[in-house]
Amino acid sequence: MQGHGNELFELKGHPTKLGIICSASKDQSVRLWNVQTGTVIMILAGLDGHKADVITADFHQLSGDRLASGAEDHTAKIWDLKRYEDLLDKSFSWEGHPSTFPTAYMQTPAFSTNPHDHYVDCVCWYGDLLLTKSTQGSIILWKPEYGADGTCDGALPLKTFKIDDINIFFVRFSVTVEGSRSLLALGNSLGKVFIWDIEAKSANPKEIVRLSAATRQPGVSK
Repeated sequence: MQGHGNELFELKGHPTKLGIICSASKDQSVRLWNVQTGTVIMILAGLDGHKADVITADFHQLSGDRLASGAEDHTAKIWDLKRYEDLLDKSFSWEGHPSTFPTAYMQTPAFSTNPHDHYVDCVCWYGDLLLTKSTQGSIILWKPEYGADGTCDGALPLKTFKIDDINIFFVRFSVTVEGSRSLLALGNSLGKVFIWDIEAKSANPKEIVRLSAATRQPGVSK
């Protein structure tokens, strides 16, 4: 499959529609694809989209009806995919050439905020909340706030997780949820790996291992 105008930074799979993925690209867009039919379902970019390289994207992990993205323009955006459910389903039965698929273009996200004062290089849904990380080593757990008309019009920071010695680009965190316990893991440029219990009162990390080189992304098993 080919469609982006520049290199890719991240791919994520849809949580309920096996075969649909999203891609975040240096061409300032996020695209939704059906890997079974090779179709480009949606392009999220343009007028109110990101104005710099899109580094990260994540489907809402329960329903997949929203997508969050983060970019070098310091913004995190939420894109509402609810009214495109039929189009996503249509992509599975498409029998024509992939280039003839009626790709949808979304230029305006449901919500946009500047949670950090530097690149947003990792986003992840946590229920209906969002975790976002900047290249300065802070992860913020925040809640999108909705107005009376249902429009998302604010971001409420709930908790900040921070470690030192992240002075390199493209360091990702991982989240795992098992029962009532939710763990957040992040490494740094010195090879140290830290974990937090997201629901704990304290935001102090616990160092669990020290490696010999920078840790770009740890993983936490259930």
